[in-house]
Amino acid sequence: MKRILFLWGLLILPLSFAAAQDKEPKLAEGLIEVHDLFNTSMNLGVSCYRIPALVTASNGDLVVAIDERVPSCQDLRGSDDINIVIRRSQDNGKSWSEIRKIVDFPMGKSASDPSMIVDQVTGEIFLFYNFMDLEKEKDIYYLHVIKSADHGKSWETRPEPELIDPGCNGSIIRYTSIKDGYELNRLLFCNAKHKKGRENLSVRISYDEGLTWTEGKCIYPGSAAYSTLTVLENGVIGLLFEKDYYTENMFVSFSLEWLTDGEDRYHLPLAK
Repeated sequence: MKRILFLWGLLILPLSFAAAQDKEPKLAEGLIEVHDLFNTSMNLGVSCYRIPALVTASNGDLVVAIDERVPSCQDLRGSDDINIVIRRSQDNGKSWSEIRKIVDFPMGKSASDPSMIVDQVTGEIFLFYNFMDLEKEKDIYYLHVIKSADHGKSWETRPEPELIDPGCNGSIIRYTSIKDGYELNRLLFCNAKHKKGRENLSVRISYDEGLTWTEGKCIYPGSAAYSTLTVLENGVIGLLFEKDYYTENMFVSFSLEWLTDGEDRYHLPLAK
């Protein structure tokens, strides 16, 4: 009897295993392209790839950026070696380039959380990421940005050391462009201007495409977290932010003249 039960078990075991495999989650059928672009088998010594960002360049190329987390899967505060790597596709995702590092600091300094936008006027791709020096300024975040003028093939590094940040989403937008008939190029940047605490919400201006920034103006000195900017039709600037430990979501608006204490004013663009 025991022998019969044993043989029966041998017959049932493969069937049970097959049934279990059938229950494993699978990608939906009918997808056009399916590619695993980043996994640890592609690069020995890397613990994981996280935080993907994907854009379509102005020429149609696909560009994807991601964290390459080397010693562990921990985030920026817990890893002293995180790089930003990319892959590109020139055929709508059918084939992809090799993994390539575009941000790689010495040990002890890490880059993380890439996000990308495409300037539809110039065709440039801007890639923003968080930076931390874990040896000298642990838990202090800085916003860095690099750009590509050739659809992601090469990248130009761009010193935002003055844009301090406590590890909290900010906002960056174009306010005016000479190409649109305005007299100046202007970018606006808003975040909690503080090294460690989510407070002191401030807005700054750049007149040289992000190379340098003004000291800006404090909108609210107290508790302030995530924020987002927009430009109203009349040139007034709109800002929505989390206020007073997430108890309020406050919308405010203000003029360029107020923001710059009268040193700069908004004028309608010249007719093209």
